[in-house]
Amino acid sequence: MSRKITPIMLSVGIFFALAAFAVSRQTQDTKDTSFVRSDIDAINAKVRALKGSDPALIGDLVDSVLSFHGITRQVLSGTSGFRDQIVKAESGYHSGNRRGVSETDVARLINNLAVHFRTPEYTQSSALEIRQLRAQMLVIHPGLIGIAPASKRNDIANRSLRNEMSPVEAIHVTATMIFQKLNNPEWQLSRSEREARWRDKHKISYNLNFSDRTRSSEVLTAIQSSASQMSLRDALTLTNESFSILGIGGNNQ
Repeated sequence: MSRKITPIMLSVGIFFALAAFAVSRQTQDTKDTSFVRSDIDAINAKVRALKGSDPALIGDLVDSVLSFHGITRQVLSGTSGFRDQIVKAESGYHSGNRRGVSETDVARLINNLAVHFRTPEYTQSSALEIRQLRAQMLVIHPGLIGIAPASKRNDIANRSLRNEMSPVEAIHVTATMIFQKLNNPEWQLSRSEREARWRDKHKISYNLNFSDRTRSSEVLTAIQSSASQMSLRDALTLTNESFSILGIGGNNQ
């Protein structure tokens, strides 16, 4: 995948970076698919390597997930310890000292970003959409998606896909949904359009046109326009607000 880092991303927080990153990320992925596969395999291997709430192993997993979305240590160098906040939250989740992040909260974060960046209605999400995306991601990330706290890892009752996510899963799902809202017509739908699409899918004539990039262009334009008017202080405030919605650092510190 082409993952260009813009200058402003070097000094802003992770959620602003995720949204700004969408502006510079190629619509048609040019990264070798085997390299993408190796990134995914690395994430899955680090999930399997987790031992309790070990912050070193959790830190490795966090770094891999963020790097997969173009958020490297270099990008995070000026973001006031946001990476450490994620590691701390994930460690707390696995040690049983904090709850996970709900699908509702992830949807609320997506919608809050849509408001801040003034993107069209079809970029907003819902808890149901988040659940649908997680169900699709489960095939690729069978360890990370739906991961239970370490203390309950062997509990059969915790093996189903629950509403609650670990903090790093919530970050991964948020970033993935942002990418879908930018690039995938299947996810660029208002509530009424989603209902109509559900009905259409049951028709033999159903055929989604993935070549139509109109809405992707609209989202990019909106993000570019809003980002150009945001100061560094605005970006960091939005990042802090975003982390607070997920209960990861931010105003919860």
